[in-house]
Amino acid sequence: MAKPPKRILQNCPLCNQPNEIFMQGLVRSLYSGTVQQCEDRGYSFCNCRNIFYTDWKNINIFNFKERFRNRLPKEIVETETSNAIDLVKSIFPDVESFYDVFKIDKKVRDTAKNKGMKVDKLKTYDLLYASYYFNRVENIPRELKKCHAKLNQNKYMYISMPNTKYIDFDRDNSIDFDWYVSENYTLWNLDDFTELLEENKFKVIESKNGLAKYKTENKEWVWRKDFQLIAQKV
Repeated sequence: MAKPPKRILQNCPLCNQPNEIFMQGLVRSLYSGTVQQCEDRGYSFCNCRNIFYTDWKNINIFNFKERFRNRLPKEIVETETSNAIDLVKSIFPDVESFYDVFKIDKKVRDTAKNKGMKVDKLKTYDLLYASYYFNRVENIPRELKKCHAKLNQNKYMYISMPNTKYIDFDRDNSIDFDWYVSENYTLWNLDDFTELLEENKFKVIESKNGLAKYKTENKEWVWRKDFQLIAQKV
């Protein structure tokens, strides 16, 4: 991917250090799904946490939510949610209540309910589901505190996010990674995000770097390069 034509600095959302944009971002059409490269928006890198980040002004969560609801196949949403619940319950069978942190798609909640989880409004829960959530929030430490307060003591949060471990700078990353500047604010690797969780009163119980394979609505197979983990409230 080509370097942006002019020097643009962006402040790191964690340490406020200004860093130059070195990776052009991508934008995806809300309705057609077509992808285009940006001329003046993209990602900087900061070694305070080894994160890639864009400017928060680029983020358009409304468009992402609409695209998620309208374009992501029902089978993928149900499969991801079901797999996450099965994974947690295989290790911690006493988990009974479920809360979708992102609250984008009713299908997530319906899937949990169909698997016997309590999804009614409660003050606290046994399992928080945060799939592709923390890469899209402005202040991760603040959101972690909210999640900590919403969990029952010693209970769990399932997290998945794009994984910078899979960036291949020798190939065209417009195809290979989630450089979507209107959707992903920060991009992490598993180790550094684990450290952040531990600093915010969570203990990582289970984690893995994963390559997940899914069929799109056009019946084409695509790879989703992410990491998944289970964190316990401590």
